[in-house]
Formats: sequence, C-alpha cells, structure tokens
Amino acid sequence: MPSVMPSLVMATLAMCAFLARPTSALDDKQVLSHFYSNADGPNWTRGWDTDEDDVCSESYPGVSCDSNGRVSEIDLVDNNLSGSISPHVYTLKGLTRIDVSKNRITNAGWNRIEVVENMGNSVSDSIEVIKLTDNLVNSVEGLGKLNASLKELHMTYNNLKGTMPSEFFELPKLEVLAMSENALDGTIDTRIGKMDSLLELYCYGNKITGTIPGEIGELNKIQLVTFAENQLTGPLPDEIRHMGNLRTFSVHNNDAGTGSHTGPLPKFDRHPFLNEIYLDGNAFTGTIPVDFLRRLNTTNDDAITVGLKNNQLTGTVPESFLKFKNLQLDVTGNSISGFGGDMCDEQDSRDISSWMGGKVELFGCDAILCPDGYYTDTGRQESEDVKCKVCDAGTDGKMGATDCESDTVTTSEELQILAEFYLALGGKKWDEGSGWEEMSDIENPADVTLPTFTDNGVDGCKFQGVSCQDGSVVGISLPNNGLEGIVPDSFWTLPKLAEVDLSGNEVQLDRDYGFGNIGDAKSLVKADLSSNDIQSFNGIGAATSLKELYLDDSYFFGPMADELFDLTGLRVLHMQFSGVKGSIPEKLGQLQEMKNLNLYGNEMVGSIPAVIGELPILWHLDLSENDFTGELPVAAFAKLKKLAKFHIHQTGRGGAG
Repeated sequence: MPSVMPSLVMATLAMCAFLARPTSALDDKQVLSHFYSNADGPNWTRGWDTDEDDVCSESYPGVSCDSNGRVSEIDLVDNNLSGSISPHVYTLKGLTRIDVSKNRITNAGWNRIEVVENMGNSVSDSIEVIKLTDNLVNSVEGLGKLNASLKELHMTYNNLKGTMPSEFFELPKLEVLAMSENALDGTIDTRIGKMDSLLELYCYGNKITGTIPGEIGELNKIQLVTFAENQLTGPLPDEIRHMGNLRTFSVHNNDAGTGSHTGPLPKFDRHPFLNEIYLDGNAFTGTIPVDFLRRLNTTNDDAITVGLKNNQLTGTVPESFLKFKNLQLDVTGNSISGFGGDMCDEQDSRDISSWMGGKVELFGCDAILCPDGYYTDTGRQESEDVKCKVCDAGTDGKMGATDCESDTVTTSEELQILAEFYLALGGKKWDEGSGWEEMSDIENPADVTLPTFTDNGVDGCKFQGVSCQDGSVVGISLPNNGLEGIVPDSFWTLPKLAEVDLSGNEVQLDRDYGFGNIGDAKSLVKADLSSNDIQSFNGIGAATSLKELYLDDSYFFGPMADELFDLTGLRVLHMQFSGVKGSIPEKLGQLQEMKNLNLYGNEMVGSIPAVIGELPILWHLDLSENDFTGELPVAAFAKLKKLAKFHIHQTGRGGAG
C-alpha cells in the first residue's frame, strides 16, 4: 500500500503558503467595516450603516472625506465605543486625524499594526493627530509604527502604568504629548531631551518620582510643560533656563500625597514669553528673586499668572514686579512680610490697579495679601463682603494668613487628645512628625496639661498634618506615614474635626476592626481610611455628617452592610479592591446625594439593579473588574442625566458584565 505521508506534507505546505501570502490592501469601506466591528458598532450612540458603500455619506456620521473621496478624519467623541480600534484604520491613506475621546476603548490597535503590514498593507504617512482622552487604554506597544507623521497624541485619563513608555521617544515629529491622569510611575526618562519637536507636554496627575532631569532643558521649542501633582522632589534643574520659548510651566503640588520641590526659587529670567507659572504647594525657600521673570515681554496687556502659594518663601514681593501691568499673583501660605518699595502707596505713579483681575483697584493690596494681624479663608480680600478680619492672637509677622490661630490649641483638652493619638499610633516611629516630637518624652496624655507644655506655648496647630481654624483642630492628614495601632476613641471627639486622611498606614478603628466611635465626630465630612486594617462596617452608620468616604484596599470580604446606606448625605464612596462581595443592595437608592461611586476590583455578583437609576446626580460610576452578569438596565441608566463617566470593563474576571 503506497504511503500517503508525502501527499499530506505537500498539501499542508501549500495551505501554509496560501495563508502566508500577502493580501491586497483594504479599501476605505472595508477598513471602516473592520473599525465598526472591533469597536462594538451596533451599540454606538450614533451608528454607521456599513451596507452603504459611500463612506463620505450621512450613513457614516463622524467621518469626513477629502476632495479625493478618501477618509480624512474620524470624530466619534462620546459615542459609546468599546473594545479595540482596528489596526487597519492606520492604513487609511488620506486619514489625518482620529478622535475617539470619552469612550471605553481598551486597545488602540497599535500592537497589531505589524500583523496588518504582513498582510500586504502599509501604514499611512498622513496621520498627524490621535485623540484617545478618557478611555481605558493600558499600553502603547507598537505606537512607534506611526513615526513618519504623528504630531499629536492625547492619552489623558487612561490606564497607562509603569514608567514612561519607550514608544513615546520613537516619534520624532511629535509636537503634543498628553499623558496626564494615568498611573505612570518611576522617574522621568532622560531621553525626553531628544523629543526636540515637542511644543506641549502634559504629564499632570501621575505617580512619577525623583527629580526633573537636566535633559529637559534640551527642549528649546517647547511652550507648555506640566508635571504637576506627581511625586517629584528636589530642586528644579538649572537647564530650564534654556527653554526660552516657554509660555506655561507647572509643577504645583496641591493634592495630598504629591511631591515637594525644594531649594531657592528659580529666577526664570531668560523666558520672554512665560506668562503662566504655577509652583504652588512645594517647599521653595528664600526670597522671591528681584529679577524673577526679568526678560518677560511686558509691552502688551496680556495677563500674567504667578502661583507661589504654600511654599516657604520669606521677604517681600519685589518692587521689580511693578513692571507687570496685569498680574494675578498668589503668594499666600508663605512668610511674606511686605511689599517692596512704594508698591502699595496710593501716591505711587506706577499703576497696579489692574492686578488680581482689577481687585487691587477696589481693595488695594489687601486683594493680594491680608496685612500682618489680619486674615481671611483665602489670605486676601476677594470681595466687598469678604474683608480681611482682625486676628487678636496675631499672625506671627506673616501676611496672607488663612486662619487665626491662638498661641496654643484653644483648649488643653484638644492638645491632650492629640497626645493620646500620638502615643496610641506609635508616634516616635512615624516617617514624618514635625512638631509632634514635643510629645516624644511623655508617657501619659494627661501630662500635656502640665506647665511644661502650656507655659511653653506648644501649639498643636503647627504639628505635621494638623490644620486648624480659629485655634481648633479641623483636619488631620497623615497618609503613608507609618502610623500603627488603634485610633483612640477620644480622637473622634475633637469638636470641629472635618477632614481625616489616615490612608496607607496600619491603623484600626476598633469595634472588631470596624469604624469604632467615628460617629462621635459630628463635624466630619471627609474621611480617607484606605489601605488600613478595616474589616467590618460596624459603626459607620453613625457618621451621618460624612459626604466623602474613601475605603480602597480594605478587607471587608463580605457584602455591603445596611448601615452604610444610613449615610444619606454621602457624595463620594470609593471602595476599590476592598473585598466587597454579594450584590448591589437595593438600599443604594437611599444615597440621593451620590455623585461618585467607585466599586472597582471587588467580588460583587449578580445583575446591576434598576435602583442605580434612582441616583439623580450620579456623575461617575465604576463597576469594573467584578463578577456581574446579565444585561445592563438600560431604562435605569437613561434616567442618569448627569452621568459623565461609566466604566464596567472586565479583564480576566469571570463576570460577563
């Protein structure tokens, strides 16, 4: 009997050769059909009729064509796209711009461009702008394939993680790179200096650490840079002086847990166009240089914004600022002691009446800083109704005070409570404890009432993380600070305590790892207790004044308890990766003030109930990475007129969503 093996081998080789052979390039109609299918076209808000051959017709809303009848732009902003972008779209020869912002795209398709090329298609060299703002993309692998033409890449509000992707440095023509509000970490790659076509760089709100490298000074064309709200530290590099085309520079750190730049305030004296500079919330020291913004072009009336709020600056506002005609200056939260020269003299011929949006004309220099011995909530006079008020206790020679603190905490009882808090949570081992060291030698909280404390003017309002108003503690913020132990019940009796952030520590609130006596804090409106040892909802229902509650990375491992829904004033409930199980309770409908509900990464099951539609002002809802099943309650979602962001993506989880 003759062998069949040779014939079988030949047939197999022939089939492989057939499958591997290049295919002809797809036409625009075929490409858009792929795009429609990959991005869940049937569920789009404004869909396409892919049976229509003319892609330039009204059957393809959001598609624009050039004079040759080729697709030139795709604009599908906020159109309920999900899934992935077909890599074929990057072969459209006339395409210059694609905008799919505000959707639920998880894969931009760049990682499959090579597959399309192997099928006989070539990448377009006309694509200049890609906008993916507010999607769910977590990788830019393959993006370098668009290096021939890409000028703008917008990826703010996505799921990028890790260090800055190397693909960004493979785009020599890139002029705008927006990667704000992702989860990028690590340090800034020194290759950033080689992106010499950059005009605008947005990297706001990530987790980037280290210092800004000197190589950034090689970006001599750049006009806008923001690395604000990251975890950067150290001085700004001297090389910034070489960025002579800067219009806007921002490294402010106003959010808790962000970084803090240090050292003397740079002069920025070689920047003729730098009209906006935001350095707020850092730890810059010394005086404001007299030649600060020396070369700034002041021949026109363009507004100039200088944000220096909440640093450690001293001295006066320099007289050299008088050259600015229209200045918005924020130097509150420093130790500024006056104004240079006769800046605030009504007889001075150099007019600053247009400063602060014209408020200096109305309120004099109080519109910039309240005088020493006076205060407002903002540190300056904002209106006729909000004038700088006398502080009988004085403001330590500082202008622009935002509160009026007594020489010591208003009562010895509050100072005693802080002492008990310090002792119970291992204060001597805290990572940062400026001011608290006054208590390092005490063994008993009652000792703080002795003359050694009261007579020496120990001021709890100056302790690290403590904020006060009129001498009473209103806030405690000690995130990621090495606190460990059980929060004493007395802590919640601070009469004006409004905000607490103890996230990222190892604390318990007691009541069997529940919320202890949190209900005793009658003024508490915001609590961030994420990443602590909280395992039960016991006691939370008594905290009826709460408006914002953050419980990410907790250990509930059970359903949401009924008492959670007694917090009828709650506007924000954040419970990512908190071990929550069970279904969404019907009592959710009691939270009529809810605006932001985040239950990402739990183990919740069942269908999404129609009661979700009973939250009239819900703006942001994230139910992703759970085990929900069944269909979405479409009628319920139609009632959510304020809903701007809804996420329910699944990655490797069992639920169908």
